[in-house]
Amino acid sequence: MLGDFQKGYPDPVYIGLEVSNEREATANASMTVDFTIDEIVGDVASAPAFIGEGENSIDTSGISEENDFSEPSIGEEDVLEEDFREDQVLVEPAGEMDASGNFIQETDQETGADPSDNPEGSALFLPQRNFAFERWGAYNYEQSSGSTYFTGYVLEPTYRMEDSSLPLLWEESGDKSLMALGLASEVLIDNYQEQTITKNSSLILSDGYQLHIMSVDAQGERAYLELTRYGEVLDSSTVRPNASFSGDNYCYKTDMGSAKGMVVIAVHFKNAFAGLYDCLATCDGVFQISSSPISYSQLESGG
Repeated sequence: MLGDFQKGYPDPVYIGLEVSNEREATANASMTVDFTIDEIVGDVASAPAFIGEGENSIDTSGISEENDFSEPSIGEEDVLEEDFREDQVLVEPAGEMDASGNFIQETDQETGADPSDNPEGSALFLPQRNFAFERWGAYNYEQSSGSTYFTGYVLEPTYRMEDSSLPLLWEESGDKSLMALGLASEVLIDNYQEQTITKNSSLILSDGYQLHIMSVDAQGERAYLELTRYGEVLDSSTVRPNASFSGDNYCYKTDMGSAKGMVVIAVHFKNAFAGLYDCLATCDGVFQISSSPISYSQLESGG
């Protein structure tokens, strides 16, 4: 049937729909259904209930406008934003330490990076290891060109500290962190082995340092020590090997550039004895770092 083309269309438009089934195939028949433009674009309700005849006819009587729906569109920016959120890894920021070992700000410090270049608000990673004499706790370090560089004393206690409430070298040191000051110092000695010191046999350290035992009282409770460097006396002190843990350690502190009062030598004394003609003491832990630090940034280029 031809549609009504009296709305300004110059020529009729035909849309043909051929429907075939076994019955129609036998009769070699086909049917063409014609629609007007108005019938195609008009209201669904005005369309005929059945289009065509036979088994393949199309039923439109059950279609209503209420069933029409459209899925929400997803913009490209939405997909990108969602993918970005899924790929993010959130890291709890850690504060940067000042020279006293206190956390003062957020930082993005990674191993080998210059602390002065740290942006705020990102993670801080500081490798650490226990002292060979484990009752001292642990220290931060970096590896560069096959050498170990000390970067700071660690506040957190380790399980081998026993009765110590705070790490001794952290507590004794004025400034706690060289890294916070842009510095690093080579670890010269870190051992846990027994050595005997007498008046005639001092404890030989690195960089020209030597620790001498001058005398021990009759009860063996106090040992009097002197530290020299290239023969010059730098320090004298008393240790009490049979007293509390804090009393049987010798610590030498010095300024290292902008780092003030940093412990650079530590010796733990196990015992001391006074003889008729001599005195001796046994130490079983020694730690020493260079008193001449380098810039932390030099570690990036191999030291």
